[in-house]
Amino acid sequence: MQLDKYEAARLTNPEMLGINIIVNNRFQITYVNAGDFVEAHKEAIKVYDQIYRFNAAEFKDNKADIVITGSSAPTNHLFFHTGWVNVNCQPIVKKGGTIIFTTPCPGYGDWPGFALMDLVKDFMPPTAENHEKAIKSFYAQTRELWAGCIWYKIYAAMLHADYYIVTRPENLEMARSFGFTAYDNVEQAYRDALAKYGAKARVAFVPYGRYSVLDV
Repeated sequence: MQLDKYEAARLTNPEMLGINIIVNNRFQITYVNAGDFVEAHKEAIKVYDQIYRFNAAEFKDNKADIVITGSSAPTNHLFFHTGWVNVNCQPIVKKGGTIIFTTPCPGYGDWPGFALMDLVKDFMPPTAENHEKAIKSFYAQTRELWAGCIWYKIYAAMLHADYYIVTRPENLEMARSFGFTAYDNVEQAYRDALAKYGAKARVAFVPYGRYSVLDV
């Protein structure tokens, strides 16, 4: 996808330099660069990797049964924007494992915390048959591709592992109506996950899953 972005930018023959910003988990700017839109971006990625990329090789042959992760404000205002945590943690959780994702999702303006996630509802639960329907929806243009670039990756990762969402109480009804397993406290979510795998379950903790890149 990134190579496509570079190609699209070249086709427009931009006169403006590329500007890249890296923020910390409090959304404070920690790095800025500018220059050729490709080279400056690649340099920014190198800096980003020094902060948020981790060697998770220990999970290559012994993946976690349960991954507990979270996001940080303000990128968690809408689940639609923060749900990629599921994708980021997928490399270290085993097939059929469980990702417990804590995210408050207070909403943004008039939009509730789970706004736009109704786009997933017709394809729940995540099964091979429903996955095929989701893919076809883009070709049939019954689902917009721009939004699909976000929610589809969340959905595809749910085919690999169960997804327990811990969020604010006011979000529970909406989240559950779309087919998500949602809780208002992490303790209950963890107890339910542990009941599936037993007391000897392998558990991983990824504090800032929204930003982390895990290499196995």
